[in-house]
Amino acid sequence: MGTAIYRLSSDNLVTLVAGHPDESGDADGTASSARFRSATCVTADGAGTLFVKDGGCIRRVQLPRTWLARPAEPAAPRSGGIRDPGAQAVAVVTTLASPAACSRLCCISDGGKALPPDGALIVSSKTALYRMPLGNPGSELALWAGQEGGRGALDRRGLEARFHDIYALAAGGDGCVYVVDGRWGNASVRRVDPSGAVTTIASDLELIARDAAILPNGYLAIVGDHDLRVLDLGLPPPRDIVLPPNPAAAATAAAASSPARTLPGDLGALLDRQPDGTADLEVVVGDRAFAVHRALLAARSDYFRQLLGGGFAEGGAARLSLPDADSEAFALALRFLYTGAVDVPAAQVRPVAELADRLLLPELCRDAQERLLAEIGPESVVDAMLWAEGRGPGFSQLLAGLKAWCLEHYEEVVRLAGDSVDRLAVERPLLMAELAKGYVGRAAKRPRPA
Repeated sequence: MGTAIYRLSSDNLVTLVAGHPDESGDADGTASSARFRSATCVTADGAGTLFVKDGGCIRRVQLPRTWLARPAEPAAPRSGGIRDPGAQAVAVVTTLASPAACSRLCCISDGGKALPPDGALIVSSKTALYRMPLGNPGSELALWAGQEGGRGALDRRGLEARFHDIYALAAGGDGCVYVVDGRWGNASVRRVDPSGAVTTIASDLELIARDAAILPNGYLAIVGDHDLRVLDLGLPPPRDIVLPPNPAAAATAAAASSPARTLPGDLGALLDRQPDGTADLEVVVGDRAFAVHRALLAARSDYFRQLLGGGFAEGGAARLSLPDADSEAFALALRFLYTGAVDVPAAQVRPVAELADRLLLPELCRDAQERLLAEIGPESVVDAMLWAEGRGPGFSQLLAGLKAWCLEHYEEVVRLAGDSVDRLAVERPLLMAELAKGYVGRAAKRPRPA
């Protein structure tokens, strides 16, 4: 690229997109009026925008909308067979506010609700990753994982993670970023999921990386100074980039076909339509009333089956109350009852787990507990243990997992959340004694230095 960006069309026509082949600079603008100093890395969002590393900054190149629907019409030829896009199709170049010493960039998508709907631009410095949601012109890059100057190889979430030296990025089809990180000649491959959690998936690799990409078969290709390494890590390959179709063709296709119907989808739509006159039961939770279908609740929950058909007074009632329950948690549990799946927000994990245990929904209770355990940290583990211990046998597996995590990170918990450890000693001395014995036992098994 250097000081100009070109486009190669399907008919092998090379077109100048932006910049000038013989002049450098830092000017934003349209097409050939823009100037690049040293464009060395480019990534695309799949929807008509390029992001270019130009020296130490990031430049956005917005391609003409006409290029997404049909091939651009050729303009007057220039020297050497290269054509200028002219006034018919003009790219616009703007400079983004970006971290100092940015080194690599890529675009990610398809990461579920932890990722912005239109995906995100990921930019790396040597020891940190920055993220900018796509689809919103006002978005800016924000620190996502790692810290500037905080070198290390620590697998944590977000700003608690540490990178030693980031050499390459690759975007996977699961919304994760795969980072080649490490010292010269001793690299690691680390996965960063949409929530910012960093996990090392391969280490002690004797290579020097310059760039990386995930191939269609899931192999990770790493470009070095003088070689190309291909690693079989079983990674999800990036999704094919599909450009927006012509609006008229899209309307015709939509009219000719409809999405496949599924039972969970239809039942979810039925729940969303309430009240529509089909419901025969109203469940009151707090200050909210939910219109529901008696037969479905009885079929999906042993709690409701016993309540509505077991000879209780509520069995034939058209309205029943669920006291001491959180209405937001019940709305999520109701979605699970109708569709078999629900995305529980972090703030509702505990209320949903408690309500699922009460309504005899072990799958939902287990899913909520697993999410709580996956997002635990030094500052929250003691409070989570105290909460889980008071919930009864349905939370025994979670409590065991929290104890194991606390033992593994005991020194970090004491250092970062010493007050919570003091609280545990006061409120649950037996549990504190159990953890202390476990820590002493683990320490005794550690190998002594020679």
